[in-house]
Amino acid sequence: MHVVYHQPGCFPCTATMNKFEKEGIPVRPIDITTNPGAVDVIRGLGYSGTPVVVTEAGEHWYGYKPDHILALKG
Repeated sequence: MHVVYHQPGCFPCTATMNKFEKEGIPVRPIDITTNPGAVDVIRGLGYSGTPVVVTEAGEHWYGYKPDHILALKG
């Protein structure tokens, strides 16, 4: 399942999760403010902000990228 690392009050995070839902693509949201170690995960990927999306294939990106999300539909 695709994963979205997010935090409260983050408009791009909300837009990203809403786009996944609108397109019917399953996603597992992880709130970095309540999940110990989540910040370390996104920093390990080279990011310092949210949202960070990690796909089932292990690809990842930062920010709201609707074109990337649509590409996951195949």
